[in-house]
Amino acid sequence: MSLTGQFRLYAKEAILAACAAKTDADRQGLLELARTWMQAALQEPQPTPSTIPSSRSAKGARHV
Repeated sequence: MSLTGQFRLYAKEAILAACAAKTDADRQGLLELARTWMQAALQEPQPTPSTIPSSRSAKGARHV
């Protein structure tokens, strides 16, 4: 999983925990945490076609 995907997963977990929070303070803290994780996901550089290995080179194919 990419780093962006991990950050989004952490944000989702924080949101789910906020839904189950017992106090408003806990809920607000968890929602702020989710917001921080989403901001990190949005700021993470996305792979470009030139940085993604092709399936041939990723499999170790020999170049002729």
